[in-house]
Amino acid sequence: AGVCRAARQGAKEWLQKLPGVAVCGGWSGGRNTSEVWRLDLGALRWERLPDLTARRSYHACCGMRGGVVVLGGLNMLSGEILERGSSGNILPPLSCGLRPH
Repeated sequence: AGVCRAARQGAKEWLQKLPGVAVCGGWSGGRNTSEVWRLDLGALRWERLPDLTARRSYHACCGMRGGVVVLGGLNMLSGEILERGSSGNILPPLSCGLRPH
C-alpha cells in the first residue's frame, strides 16, 4: 500500500508541474460551441475560461507561448489567439491558398 501511495503522490507532483489541458469549441448538443475549458492536471478540476469569439468545430488548436492558437473550423476561415487573462485576439482572415483563375 505504501508503494502505491508514493507512486500516486509522485504522479500528482509531476502533473502539478504541467500547465494543463485546454478544450476549445467543438460539437455539443447538436451545434457548434464556443466554450473553452482548462483541466488543472494537479487538482483534476475543470476551469471555465472566456469563450471563443465564434462557435466552431473541426478546427485546429495549439498551445504556444503560454496561450492557445485556434484556427479554422466548420464554416470558419478565421483564427484567434487565447492568452491568459484575455478574451481572445482575432486574427485576420486566412488565405486558403486559392488563387483566382
